[in-house]
Amino acid sequence: MAPAPVDGAVVVELFTSQGCSSCPPADRLLTELTRDRRDVIALAFHVDYWNRLGWADPWSRPAWSARQEAYARGDGDRVYTPALVINGGGAVVGSRRAAVAAAIAQAPRLPAIAGTARVVDGAVEVAAAVPAGARGAVAIVEDALVTRVAAGENEGETLRNDRVVRALVPLTDRAAVPLEPGWRAAGLEAVVLAAGPDGRLVAAGRLPIAR
Repeated sequence: MAPAPVDGAVVVELFTSQGCSSCPPADRLLTELTRDRRDVIALAFHVDYWNRLGWADPWSRPAWSARQEAYARGDGDRVYTPALVINGGGAVVGSRRAAVAAAIAQAPRLPAIAGTARVVDGAVEVAAAVPAGARGAVAIVEDALVTRVAAGENEGETLRNDRVVRALVPLTDRAAVPLEPGWRAAGLEAVVLAAGPDGRLVAAGRLPIAR
């Protein structure tokens, strides 16, 4: 079971792709952060702009590419993979361990969002208190997704991806996310995010999903 949310967490969002040969080391680092650090809430957004180069990442979505583009515009930065965005603003190369460690150490710690998540009638129902004035969202993430890559820059590799964002929906105080075919219930978790007017995160929480 995932560790309970704690005050003092840092949210890291990895923008990655199975079609990018530089991404697997960043994916592995994200797995390590999730396993070893209770003060890190990790999310992996698989972008789709690599798909045209020989391999369609099965976890990619155009919406995740758009999310990265919005961050890059806000930061005056370029779009690249693997990019690790810290607390909703400011990216570092996600495979550079020293840079990632320094960025996490320097980032402000976010207060935890308390809440519950449970499966009801084929959907994950989330109830959580988002800070006043913040925009809330809930992400459903899945761990231990394994793919044999048949083409592209990682052709022949077997890749494991953790913290893969399967859905991201708005949250006021409640939200319901329908479970899709192919999701493995045992590998799912809910992550609640709250962003301020500038897009920077102001609070976050990990919610184990009760069944």
